[in-house]
Amino acid sequence: MIKQILAVTAVMAGVLLFWGSFSGIRAEENQSANVLILKKADILAYDATTIIELINMLPGINTTDSGTLSIGGFSASDIIVTLDGRPINDQTITAKYINWGEVDYSTVSRIEIHKISSRCSGGEIKIFTQRKGDTFGGRIKAWQGVRDHQGIDGSINQGMGDYFVSAAHSWSTEGEHHHNNNDEEHTASSLKMAMKKAFALSGSFAFSRDEGGSAIYSYDTPEKSRPADCDDYYPDPTKARYQKKRESYGGVINFENGNFFSELFMNNHLKENHATGVKKDANGNVIYETDEQGNVSTIPFLGGNEAEVMEYGAKFGISKKVYEYGLRSIITKADFSKTSTQGEATTGDADEYLLDLYGSTHWKGFAVSANLFYHDDYGLDAFPKLAYSYQFKPYYLDISLTATKKYPSFFQKYFSTSSARANPELDPQTNVCLTFKIGGEHQIGNSRIGWQLAPFFNKAYDRFYTHTYFQVDENGDPVVDPETGKNKVDYKEYENLDESYWTGGDVILTYDYDGWAGVDLRFTYEYTRDEVHNSSFSYTAPYKFKGRLYLKPLKNLNLQLWSTYYSNRYADQEETYKMLWYYYLDFKATYKAMEKVDLFFEVKNLTDFDYYVYRGYPGNCRRWWVGLEIGF
Repeated sequence: MIKQILAVTAVMAGVLLFWGSFSGIRAEENQSANVLILKKADILAYDATTIIELINMLPGINTTDSGTLSIGGFSASDIIVTLDGRPINDQTITAKYINWGEVDYSTVSRIEIHKISSRCSGGEIKIFTQRKGDTFGGRIKAWQGVRDHQGIDGSINQGMGDYFVSAAHSWSTEGEHHHNNNDEEHTASSLKMAMKKAFALSGSFAFSRDEGGSAIYSYDTPEKSRPADCDDYYPDPTKARYQKKRESYGGVINFENGNFFSELFMNNHLKENHATGVKKDANGNVIYETDEQGNVSTIPFLGGNEAEVMEYGAKFGISKKVYEYGLRSIITKADFSKTSTQGEATTGDADEYLLDLYGSTHWKGFAVSANLFYHDDYGLDAFPKLAYSYQFKPYYLDISLTATKKYPSFFQKYFSTSSARANPELDPQTNVCLTFKIGGEHQIGNSRIGWQLAPFFNKAYDRFYTHTYFQVDENGDPVVDPETGKNKVDYKEYENLDESYWTGGDVILTYDYDGWAGVDLRFTYEYTRDEVHNSSFSYTAPYKFKGRLYLKPLKNLNLQLWSTYYSNRYADQEETYKMLWYYYLDFKATYKAMEKVDLFFEVKNLTDFDYYVYRGYPGNCRRWWVGLEIGF
């Protein structure tokens, strides 16, 4: 294996050097297609106070505190988010949620949103932090609210001639934010250093931890129902109580000399889920025991699962205004263990190697990108990407066609959980995606009106999905649960679909009146279809709405009201379990008391609407907090 890896690396490096000697492509115009770049001034203009707020203000992008992310019909597992070149996707879960807690928003200096990415199907978000300065500065922020919602974070930075150093730390807790979860704690720290003389050298190290405990959830949630009130708890002793912990640490070193660049990074992700409850048999029935006196009682157990994923990556290449090419190499290793409710313990480990020779160029609105992948399990693959962008003021047009390979995660291949069995025979998924975007921005007196239509169509071959197998009797007929009238589930397993597709799009409308009042509206439609089983393969709502109303009644006062709506949707692939629509309102007020002193007040779920995010997982109750941020 090592000899094969070295041989392929040498061949690709040779191709890279050969390509580099003939890549003198130059263009009179530096116009990138399907790329949104925000500089520091643009970031400040959004009046956001966290990276999550800012991402949700960008057209066609949506994220949450838990780290879910969507762009053009793709989710976080299809999107790469990097912080100064280091990926911050959580590799311990198949969904690969984004660890936004590692981003110190006050130090963010540039954000790039790439619809065309050499690394994944759904695009790439590149976040860059401050690397230069010649004075001492920093900030401290603290808040306190109901349901044990509190926190403090701060950062300092110092410029010293050619050198720059910054450090940041944050700590926060959330308690009883819905009736199934009692407490959560989040911690994050980072240290960055940079030097720029004849060349630029920078590096950073980050650590984060999320802990939560006493959660209870149940999959027997009634269909088409609302959850219990936030102050009501489930005392059922047969349901396990869960505690979770996520830890992540990693570092990155960036080197730039003229047009040459290189990156080295490492990540370590640790997940621990522990459960305390009562033992059950393979059919989910509670097991009882009788002592010598004839007393009947349940049998306690301590179960759960642990997973640790380590990433080591390197990248080097040439980057100019209109083209970039390079070689990327990533080694990933994983160790995992599990203890079931029957007390059975299993352990395992896996590793994989990926090599990627990539290149891209921009010319007069066109963007062309190509990848040559080598995966130690699946061999060689090549994939092209093409995009076109054109502006005819006040209108603009973007269109892209991409083909990308998506490899199974460790957990889909090797690590069975209570939700699905692993399948080591999974094949990679191939995505072919077509996106279209047309819009305009019009100035009428003091009013600025913007609009955008962004449909997409994505086709997947060998798509990953969770196949449900039902219990059958001796005649091969499904076993029906007498209480629910539905077929009893035997088990679920990750499999490949021959073909599937998902399509939809966004309609975005914006209005701003002279900078002091305005509204942003986003309507989203998404339709998914498994062509083999003629059913949906995604449990997201087909209709969604997200809106923001903002107002500045005073020069130093900024008010924002957010509205979110999700339509009815199915919670199972068989489309038999339907969940109700829901909405919630969030409010935020920020007041600049002095030049570097901000006061803020926030309310989440203003109307205290009861809803389920997913089957068995209620949404957040109403909670509010006040805070203070001081810069220096």
